Amino acid sequence: MQLILILILGLILRLISLDQSLWLDEATSVVVARDYTYGEILTKFSPGDFHPPLYYLFLKLWTDLFGYSEIVLRLPSVIFGVLTVYFLYKIGGKKAAILMAVNPLAIYYSQEARMYSMAMMFVVMAVYFFTNHKRKLFVTTFLAALYTDYVPWLMIPVFLGRDL
Repeated sequence: MQLILILILGLILRLISLDQSLWLDEATSVVVARDYTYGEILTKFSPGDFHPPLYYLFLKLWTDLFGYSEIVLRLPSVIFGVLTVYFLYKIGGKKAAILMAVNPLAIYYSQEARMYSMAMMFVVMAVYFFTNHKRKLFVTTFLAALYTDYVPWLMIPVFLGRDL
């Protein structure tokens, strides 16, 4: 029951002000999802962008299914943020999950149509699977993190030399 309440708290905080206007970087995400094919995201857009392509590919799929309203565009980040709270609960318990649920920076990034919440979720999932010796799930989620943003690459030394 504690976990459910923490997740509801995290969700509510992430849903506040979700319908505000898009800012420049979010608009870039939308233009990529709207104007490029999946192949063009990989071959034309990604080589010149500052971020790996996984988020853009996901956003393309998401918008093909659900459209382009501000709320729809930001909803994946909300979901990723709440899933991060869940996996942090599994790793560090109630206090860690509460801190993530109410963390202003985590909430901010969970309200943006950008890749940061997705990357954070994949890293936390990778840590969870790593510490639980679930090698295939660790590799899958960590690779997803690496293809979502470049900051997760800083986690490589954490995992090197550790047994799975």
